[in-house]
Amino acid sequence: MTNTVWPMNKSLYQIFGVPKNATSSAIDEAYGRLRAAYFARQQQGDTNATNELIGLTGAYEILGNSEKRTAYDEQLAARQFQPRPIETARPIAKTPLRTATASASKVAPAKKGINFLLMLLVIVVIAVVTVAAVRWKSSQKEQAQIEKQRHTEEQKNEQKKEYHKAMSSLAEIYVRWNDALRLADSTARIALSGPVGSLQGIKREAESLAVPVCLVEPKTKMVAGMDKFVNGLMHFMAYSSDKLDYVARERFEEGMTQFAEYEKDATACNPKNSVAPQPRLVKRSAALPSCRHALRTAQLGAGPRSTASTRATRVFG
Repeated sequence: MTNTVWPMNKSLYQIFGVPKNATSSAIDEAYGRLRAAYFARQQQGDTNATNELIGLTGAYEILGNSEKRTAYDEQLAARQFQPRPIETARPIAKTPLRTATASASKVAPAKKGINFLLMLLVIVVIAVVTVAAVRWKSSQKEQAQIEKQRHTEEQKNEQKKEYHKAMSSLAEIYVRWNDALRLADSTARIALSGPVGSLQGIKREAESLAVPVCLVEPKTKMVAGMDKFVNGLMHFMAYSSDKLDYVARERFEEGMTQFAEYEKDATACNPKNSVAPQPRLVKRSAALPSCRHALRTAQLGAGPRSTASTRATRVFG
């Protein structure tokens, strides 16, 4: 039999806390319970627990083996060992067992607390990521709106620049036209080819000028007025008869009407929210003073030849 350590005044059954007729499963259960209690005492620093555990292991080697247990029972009967009642035996395993159970009961809430904290941390991380994603999406939407507004403002500014550039060009052409018309107004009939050529060149320049949509109609009326005046001057140059002066007079009147409509429509074309000043148009009353005198001269009836010759020498007064 294995050399073991246990109290000599106790039987092995008393050490395990089971009756002599206990089953193998009862002995196994008692061994497991006592072994756990001794381990708990070792962890607490009990030096006697090591020797007691050695004795417990030796006792289990006997009672856990059927042949050794039978031999031990025969030896115990031969010695006529009378053990004390189990109830009076020292419950060496109860106190350590309760300690181990209490330790386990303390560990369980700690684990639950850790699991709760981990779950709370996961929820916080998910919430932070969700908020960040929502803010990023919102910022992207705002950025797109800002970019759209910026693009719209750029388009508006480009349209304004195009309008003012075209308006300035029209006003500059209109001023040069009036200057050339004044020159023609003070030129004799036989010398009008030069001023008329200048007027035709200014008219072609106006026709080729690219303008925004709102200035297309005003430009068309300007070109139409120029064409009427050039046509009237061509009639005046081609015919010296006073009977044909009425053709030039009609062309001049039609041209004045077209210029008046051009000035009105061009002024009304100024785009909304424009910050640049609108080019100032030359007033018709100041631009064509001698043309009105020319029209009055063209309205004169046929008189003596000397009067017609004088008008031929000095066309518009």
